[in-house]
Amino acid sequence: CLIASQQTTRTLPALFTRKQQKRFRPEARLDLHDSYKNIEEILLDFCTNCIVKNIKYILIITGKGRGIIKENTIVWLQTHNNFVIKYFEITDSSNACGSIGVHLRGAK
Repeated sequence: CLIASQQTTRTLPALFTRKQQKRFRPEARLDLHDSYKNIEEILLDFCTNCIVKNIKYILIITGKGRGIIKENTIVWLQTHNNFVIKYFEITDSSNACGSIGVHLRGAK
């Protein structure tokens, strides 16, 4: 248990601006559309491999709707700011979101 003075504040990854969203070009893609188990483990492995390969911009396909895959992915992105600099939900012409654009940190 940490004393209040020892706790670290964790900031959420920033969101992309509209201009950044328009210029976003993913270097790698991860399709979670049909994945229902171990989403956190899949995300961890994929992001780790991308960082090792110096891939900074990725696309994560979650499928449209408000499903558990999308919710778990967003929570994972928000809680792993050691991997993620920025992210945004990508919408299509009908304003439905089926994927997430992510800017990863570089290798240390």
